[in-house]
Amino acid sequence: MRALSPLRFQFSEGDRERYGDGWHVYDEAALTRLPAGDVVDLEKALKAGLGCNLPEALNAIRRGDTTGDLIAMYITRWLAGERAPLAEFNPLVLLVEWEPGEEPAEAGDADPPASTSSTTSEESAPS
Repeated sequence: MRALSPLRFQFSEGDRERYGDGWHVYDEAALTRLPAGDVVDLEKALKAGLGCNLPEALNAIRRGDTTGDLIAMYITRWLAGERAPLAEFNPLVLLVEWEPGEEPAEAGDADPPASTSSTTSEESAPS
């Protein structure tokens, strides 16, 4: 299965204090770079919270349904070190703003592409 292109999202205004302000990037390819133990831990969290394994979760994200959106947001936060149980993650999922994300730097690139290196999250967020 080919990795889904990155997606950017920002939480609704009411959720930003709790879950983070600004844009977040769901990067499915980042999952392929995780050690096996981390993948197993993520899958355990998904099973405990929604009863699905990782392939089922990725398929839900690809379908673009509400559960898939919730999973994509949870995985993004999980990859960023937010390891709270999925049952505690309850954003206003239908009010989240989504858009295509930037392609990540190629594996092995030490620096991000020049076009993004000087842009802050505040400068890149739409008005």
